[in-house]
Amino acid sequence: MKLLAYYIIFLLSLFSCKGDKKNVADSLPTEKDINEVIKAIVFHKGLHIASENSRSPIATELKNRVIIDRRKNSEIHRGPRKSIDTLAIADLTESTNSTIKHFFNNDDWQFIKLQNNNAVQKLSPKIFGNLKFTTIHEKHEDWYFYFSVPIFSSDLKRAYVHYNGIYHDYCNDGTAYFLEKKNGKWEIIENTFWSH
Repeated sequence: MKLLAYYIIFLLSLFSCKGDKKNVADSLPTEKDINEVIKAIVFHKGLHIASENSRSPIATELKNRVIIDRRKNSEIHRGPRKSIDTLAIADLTESTNSTIKHFFNNDDWQFIKLQNNNAVQKLSPKIFGNLKFTTIHEKHEDWYFYFSVPIFSSDLKRAYVHYNGIYHDYCNDGTAYFLEKKNGKWEIIENTFWSH
């Protein structure tokens, strides 16, 4: 009888472990989450991406940013995906900007690394209304915007994303955005701009 009780406890613990793994996978960012973050940037007041004067299309593909620990080169994944870029954890945690430095906490890092292999790679143009979309493989005579896959915190309430404005395959400028979900709506709380 004692042996049967141990066996039942073992089976229950085994099933509970499998349930936890499923919950983690189910909590990964969805296509809807990713599109909502990009949409918040595209339609943000003051940006020229979705203004009436902008005729520049947005690439439907998203650039995958693989999160690495700069000290461990083996963490750089070179899988079959195209347009892979890397971002070291230290690039965010060692920032002098206090908003950025404390944006992701220690509990987020395992979840962020899990996103490396499970990222949604494309936007859904239908949710953006009448904006123009393109692919990165088409020839462009003008600018187009190319967004990265957003990186989410474990509670899906904070996200990091960047975009590049690209002209004739040369990156001319870009902006990194830190967003937070407040009252069910994504808001930009910090951004950094660069230009080439």
